[in-house]
Amino acid sequence: MPYSLLPYIILIFSVAGLLVLIGRRIPEAASLDVQEQAGTLTDKERLRRHLALEIPSRLSSWLKFWLHKIWHFVLEAKDIKKPGVVGYRIKQILPRKRTTKVAAPVPRPTETHDERYYLEKIRQNPKDSELYNLLGKLYLDTKRFADSRDMYSYLVKRDPGNALYYARLGYACYKLVLYTEAVDAYEKSLALDSAQPNRYYNLALALDALRRTDEAILSVNRALEQESENTKYQDLLLSLRQKQTL
Repeated sequence: MPYSLLPYIILIFSVAGLLVLIGRRIPEAASLDVQEQAGTLTDKERLRRHLALEIPSRLSSWLKFWLHKIWHFVLEAKDIKKPGVVGYRIKQILPRKRTTKVAAPVPRPTETHDERYYLEKIRQNPKDSELYNLLGKLYLDTKRFADSRDMYSYLVKRDPGNALYYARLGYACYKLVLYTEAVDAYEKSLALDSAQPNRYYNLALALDALRRTDEAILSVNRALEQESENTKYQDLLLSLRQKQTL
């Protein structure tokens, strides 16, 4: 007999047996209940009536408990392939002494990672662009602008639709005094996502470094259209206008 059928057979026989026990008590209880209403029951019969009504109630609760256990056994045993697993599954549905388990401490996430960490992760997952991005950001934060430029130059070729990569490439180029490359990167970033006033501001700085003052003023004005109260943008605009009049 296939062992996969064993849980269902146990369930069927358990339910049938319990229903038979309850069914045998119900007629007796009904008969004694009629006599109770007529006032003809003796003390012994009253005790029998009580038991006839109490037993089905307790059996019903007991049936509910074991049906719950057996049903979970059926669900867990569907994938049983070997006879040796049956005993283990049966033990799982039997009442067990509860033991208090001490939860393992949840490891706290590492706040910062070094270059070796990201290089190892990239070696394991070479297709994960976010790992390259995080490493490029690490290079920016640690002022390794040449390494950051190389990383984001690679990323924009890999994902030319990512505005953030172009913005970070522009920042690295600006810090390396590669102003023309910075302007090109910022313009591509803003073409993909124009709702970034700080990138207009950075573009204005790169344009100003190339002495393209008129274009720089237009760029910082675009930043002020989105954040009109930003004093950093206002100061740059004032400085650019003063240069324009010289």
